[in-house]
Amino acid sequence: MENSNISPVTESDMREYFDRIATSFVGLSAQARELVAVRETVNNLSNRIDQLVAETSKLKGDVNEAYELMRMVERERDDAKAQLERSQSVVAGQQGTIDAQASQIESLRQQLQLAIAERDGERETVSNLTASLDRERSSVASIGDELSRTKDNRNYWRDQADLVNNQLDATGKQLAEASAKLEKIRSDLA
Repeated sequence: MENSNISPVTESDMREYFDRIATSFVGLSAQARELVAVRETVNNLSNRIDQLVAETSKLKGDVNEAYELMRMVERERDDAKAQLERSQSVVAGQQGTIDAQASQIESLRQQLQLAIAERDGERETVSNLTASLDRERSSVASIGDELSRTKDNRNYWRDQADLVNNQLDATGKQLAEASAKLEKIRSDLA
């Protein structure tokens, strides 16, 4: 029994049929590659979301730490402010004492300057006296040198006088001898 509804398959029909299957297969292969790429992108996005969730959790922890640190700093600031107010109160209380001591120090400084000026005046007097003493010493030394030269001159002239006296004595003796000879000659001639 032949089925009349079935038409005979020709070679061109078979080619068309296999071309359609090959084209469908190529399309399915391209879709499979796209699906692999999409799956890879989805996996990357999933990993990135996991990273972002972890970073967000870490950031929440950091924010909590920063908040606690801020509260601790505020407490320390409040304590420091209270301590500063107490210190300012103490400083204000001691300001009068400091002013009185500063006045005493200024008075002592002025007294010290007067004492220094007096000491400088005394130093100048001592310096003048020392210079005068040095001049007197120099004068005494000069007089001593002059006296020494005078003594040397006196000794020289004494020696010269002794020589002259000796020569006078010798000349006197010669004169006496000559006079005696002259007298003898006169007496012999007379």
